[in-house]
Amino acid sequence: QLSVSSECATNPASHMKEEGNAYWESEMDGNVHWVEIEPMTEGQVSNLTIHHHPYLFRITKDFRIEGSNNRQSWSCLDHRIDNMDAVTVHPLSSNRYRYYRIYITKPGEIDYSARITRLELFQEKN
Repeated sequence: QLSVSSECATNPASHMKEEGNAYWESEMDGNVHWVEIEPMTEGQVSNLTIHHHPYLFRITKDFRIEGSNNRQSWSCLDHRIDNMDAVTVHPLSSNRYRYYRIYITKPGEIDYSARITRLELFQEKN
């Protein structure tokens, strides 16, 4: 399951599931945006790979990877500031969480829209 804080009508969250040049783009309603992931099956999540928009000024700059079991209390699992990489890999802790969230505090350099082309969540079987 995937949910987002907002989405631009021309680039909805469902685009992260497609191949090619499709991507999710948030509305330009401020710096803070998020993408929440609920794995379809139970199991230890070992890492999360984020494919950011490849254009340098649209790469997600500042964000945290967080985990939660109740969507109320979030634990920070990784934190990036001034990211310049189009693809980031985030090894996750050995704790099990029901939900994972990318909490974006600086979407990019040119405007307030966050843009992500694809997410990969790697899970170990129980």
